[in-house]
Amino acid sequence: MWWVMSNWSLGNSGTILLKLCWLALYVVVSYRINPKPDYSDVGWLGGLLNNPFRLSDNYNRWQAYLQAVLLPGKLMAYSLALTVFIGQHIYKRVKE
Repeated sequence: MWWVMSNWSLGNSGTILLKLCWLALYVVVSYRINPKPDYSDVGWLGGLLNNPFRLSDNYNRWQAYLQAVLLPGKLMAYSLALTVFIGQHIYKRVKE
């Protein structure tokens, strides 16, 4: 989140709003996209070397990289969803 708030002291609200929109888009995309690579076919030596006789290992390796890139956004999305769920539960308990 530091890259979102780095211009906070400058008062440039347009840049901050644009960065927050990109962050929200990243979280939504991370939540919606769920790549599932086949780890038994990511290449030789666990994906370190390309298998020249198969094309499918390239797709599986790409999906593994995509899964690693989307993991922080997925964690943010799940924590936000759980916060809303717990907040609703507490609100119903307090309201009674």
